[in-house]
Amino acid sequence: MDNFLKLFPHHLSQRYCIILYSWGIHDVVKTSKQVSFKVNGLKYSGSITLYQEGDKFYASFNETGTSCCDSTLNGLLDKIDSVIEVTEDYSKDVLSSLDLTDARSK
Repeated sequence: MDNFLKLFPHHLSQRYCIILYSWGIHDVVKTSKQVSFKVNGLKYSGSITLYQEGDKFYASFNETGTSCCDSTLNGLLDKIDSVIEVTEDYSKDVLSSLDLTDARSK
C-alpha cells in the first residue's frame, strides 16, 4: 500500500489513506500515464484506472464502463469512494459484510 500512495503526485491526508485502505486495493499497476488497481468495496469490486489530463483527474470503473472526474485528486477520491464503498448506513453495512452485526449488538 505504501508503494501505491507514492504513485500519486500529491500528498494525501491521513483521511484519504484510510479511505484507500477501506477499498481493499490490490494488483496495482503503474504506467507513465496512469495507475490501475483492483478494489473490493461494499458496492463495487473490480478494476479502476486513474489518470490526469490537463488540470482534471479521471477515474474509469472498468467493469461498468463508467467514469468520473474532478479538478482535485481529493475530490476525485471522494467521488470514487461514493461509487466503491459509501452507503446510506455505512457502519451497519461494514459490520454486516464482516458478519459482525451480532457481536456488535451484544
